[in-house]
Amino acid sequence: MATLIRQLMMSLTARLIALSKQRGLTQQQMADTIGIHVNSQKTYEAGHAQPSLDVLKKWHSLYTSVLTHCCLKHTSVALART
Repeated sequence: MATLIRQLMMSLTARLIALSKQRGLTQQQMADTIGIHVNSQKTYEAGHAQPSLDVLKKWHSLYTSVLTHCCLKHTSVALART
């Protein structure tokens, strides 16, 4: 079980870092956006702590809105071309 949790955390940390870079957000900006302390964000990204369900939900909301915005933007561009 501990190995599975470590694998999930590694996957989560890699996704967090990648998504932050894609959006051009610093760790401070990410923390401010979801309402956590920057040290917590750094700890999660380093894989040294497991985020609470509340933090996971906030990340989900943030990235879902970002992905929705990107999808709508691309759909609008595609529709404008037709």
